[in-house]
Amino acid sequence: MTSLLLWLATTPAHAEGSAELPVDLPAGSELYVTVLDAATESFTWTGSKDVDVWDPDGVSLGTYASGDEILPTVDGDYRLVNDGTEASWDVTINNPSGTGAGRVYSITWLFATGGTAESDAIDLTFYALLPGGTEGETAVVELSMEGFGDNLPHVSANQVGAQEGGGSSNSGTHTAVPSLPLYVALPDWADFTTTAPTTPSFSFSGGPTGCQSIAPGYTTGTFTATSDVEGTVQVLCDLDLDGVFDHTSPDDLLLLTSATAGDVDQDWDGHAYDGNPDDGVDAAAAAEGTLSCRSRLAVGEIHFVAEDAETLYPGVRFFEVDSSGGRTGLPMYWEDSAVQDDAVTMPNGDTSPITSGISGLDAGTWTDASDTTVNSRGWGDFSGSSKGQRNIVNSWTWLDEATSTDLSLDVLDGAQDTDTEGLTDIEERCTWGTDETLVDTDGDGVDDYEEAILVGSDPLSTDSDGDGHDDLEEIGDPLAPLDTDGDGIDDVLDDDDDDDGVPTLDEVDTDSDGDGIEDFRDDDDDDDGVPTLHDHHTHT
Repeated sequence: MTSLLLWLATTPAHAEGSAELPVDLPAGSELYVTVLDAATESFTWTGSKDVDVWDPDGVSLGTYASGDEILPTVDGDYRLVNDGTEASWDVTINNPSGTGAGRVYSITWLFATGGTAESDAIDLTFYALLPGGTEGETAVVELSMEGFGDNLPHVSANQVGAQEGGGSSNSGTHTAVPSLPLYVALPDWADFTTTAPTTPSFSFSGGPTGCQSIAPGYTTGTFTATSDVEGTVQVLCDLDLDGVFDHTSPDDLLLLTSATAGDVDQDWDGHAYDGNPDDGVDAAAAAEGTLSCRSRLAVGEIHFVAEDAETLYPGVRFFEVDSSGGRTGLPMYWEDSAVQDDAVTMPNGDTSPITSGISGLDAGTWTDASDTTVNSRGWGDFSGSSKGQRNIVNSWTWLDEATSTDLSLDVLDGAQDTDTEGLTDIEERCTWGTDETLVDTDGDGVDDYEEAILVGSDPLSTDSDGDGHDDLEEIGDPLAPLDTDGDGIDDVLDDDDDDDGVPTLDEVDTDSDGDGIEDFRDDDDDDDGVPTLHDHHTHT
């Protein structure tokens, strides 16, 4: 009777694997198994080959044969690497906490469909687990794919894409770093909630002075946005001056970085995301002299990255999943200018668009049929050649957002020197804080270039060392500045010019011994043969 009661109280085992992913799993694939309660759960690998297992801390647990029970020691994600190609496999959660659904994932899925023809195409669904904005919150986005016609694609997801601009790219020049788990079944243990971000503060510093200026090809500045959530910070600039901040156009700027609560910095050199000066801030922006930028704080941003995926037709659709299992269609964004030359005519007679446009392509209602002209992001023609071949095709969306107020940047010609004294305008404004229209900003008789570059004195102060003597007096010849005591510190920067132990400020306009040398340059102020530094006479 007791054994019967124990059997009735035991939660049935739950298996996931090739039933959800009906393709061959190549040898060396990395799978992960999420254990929620190590005290009661275990898991079992089933396949034709052995599997190597590591615990959440990276400690090897050994090699297990098909059917072996694997006993977890702590809660967390266990890594499994299969020793051979598997056509039929699964991982079974024994006595699972909850239903046991949604426990098997990979960071990068590599699978073999058997060919690239339409007859080899398969339909797949992955569930991406995303940070919901606040610690403990998790959101889920379903990636529903129809017509995956490829043999060995790499499928992954992250929060920032493969390059700064978010667009698709050649896999030889960019790398998409996978970071989000893609489960083969819906992880019903997820939180399914997000926290809406608040409007971020947003600023730009072009150099030591904190100027809001940049000279493409000459200087680098830093955007700073303040985040109150875990998510991503998007910096957008209207490079083409059309009044639209288009994150799906190479003619505008999009910088992406992951964010946690606090200040998030993003450096920018004034060029478009591919780093090519020819594609950077264009002549119109430079001529106009101003550039508008803003920051968007996004929660639940996901970039679905398909690498070397020849065909996905009719394509992929994104849906947010709620706690009741409901699906809400999400807008899908893309920008394929780097790979569009390889685009081919799809089976419906259309060519996959180069961009989704700023509004994106909405996935619509979950039960609707997929249609590349209406609700699905597709490409290729099952011929093995398309913009997906040997390229990274990126598609993205996010769940919630808040946008900053706009800020204006001055775009300068890095070689321009308005006052012709030797410092460029961008150097004066962003490095020294001087006036690019004035040769001598502080009016002390020494020009800004001489002070900043030749001498090292402060071009914004008439008395750089605060010793009561003007810089002009203490510099003399900028090519050979005065150094009265020969200590290697020019008088203009030395607060004890004669090294007599008495600050120059205390010796201003005095000549104690009447020898015609003012005390601040006289190391024997009373002419008694004993240097002032060692003289016990009271100095007045």
